[in-house]
Amino acid sequence: GGELYEDLLAKASLHLLGKGLPPQVWHHGFKMMRHLFRSRSATATLVAKVIWSGGTSLLDDLLSPVTYLSKSGPDDAELAAFILKWISDFRGGLCEADLPELDEFLTNVMLLLSSLIEKHSESIIAERPDELMVSTEKDVLTVTSCLLAANAYAEWVPVVHLVKHGLVKRCESLLHLSRFQTYALKFFKILCQRRRPLTVAKDYDDAMSHVFEILMSISQDSLTKVAACSDFSSERELNVAEGICDCLFTLVSSNMQCIIADTIKTSCFLRQMLEYYQHYKIALHFQSLPFWL
Repeated sequence: GGELYEDLLAKASLHLLGKGLPPQVWHHGFKMMRHLFRSRSATATLVAKVIWSGGTSLLDDLLSPVTYLSKSGPDDAELAAFILKWISDFRGGLCEADLPELDEFLTNVMLLLSSLIEKHSESIIAERPDELMVSTEKDVLTVTSCLLAANAYAEWVPVVHLVKHGLVKRCESLLHLSRFQTYALKFFKILCQRRRPLTVAKDYDDAMSHVFEILMSISQDSLTKVAACSDFSSERELNVAEGICDCLFTLVSSNMQCIIADTIKTSCFLRQMLEYYQHYKIALHFQSLPFWL
C-alpha cells in the first residue's frame, strides 16, 4: 500500500530530474520530492538508496538539477543542501577504494556547497560587519543546511578535497559569525578526527597543517574575547573557546605528524595549550587537562 506508493513517487521524482530535461520539468520533480520528504523522513532514505544504486552516472546527472534548484532562492537552496546531505548520509558501505570513481561528483558537491555558503552568508551580514547582524532568517537556514551537509561530507571525503575546493575556507569564515559557530566548530572537530590515509600522505599532512593553522589563528583571538567580554556574552564566548581547545587537542591526538616536524608550530601549540591550562576560567582549564595528563 503506502510503501509501494511512496516507492513509485520517489522513482517518479528522480525520473523528472533526469539529465537533459528542461528546468520546468526539474521543478515538478523537486516539488514532488519536497512533498515526499515532508510526509515521511524514511522516504529520503529510499530516494538516496535508489540514487546510490544507480552508480556514479546517476549521481553526476542529479547534480545539474540540484545546482539549478540552488540558484532559485534561499528556500530552494536549503532544499538543495538537504538533498546533498542525505546523499552522503545514506552512502551505505562506501569504502576508500570507491572514492576515485566519485572524484568528479565530490568535486562538484564541494564547489556547490562552498558557493552557497559564500553567497548566503554574505547576504546575511549587515552593512557593519562588526555587528554581525542577521538580515533574513531564510538565509540563516540555508547556511545552516549547507553546514550540516558540509559536516556530513567531512566525515569521509578526502581532506585534500575539502581544502582544495574551498569548503574549509568557507567554514573558517563562519567561525567568526555567532549564529554559525557551533556547526562550524563541529566541521573542524570532524576534520581533526580524521586519520592519515595510506595514500597521498604528504598532501593529507599539508591539508591538516592548514587546518591546524586556522585553529591556531582563531584560538588566541577567542581567548582574548573571553577575557574582555561582558557577562551577557561570556557564556557564548567561553563555549567557543572550549570548542577550539577541543579541536586542537583532537587534531594533535590523531594527527601529531602534521606539526611535530616543525619546531615553531610545536612551540606555538604548546604555549597555546598552556594558556588554556592556566586560564582563570575553570572550564577552559579542564578542557585542556587531558592533553597534559
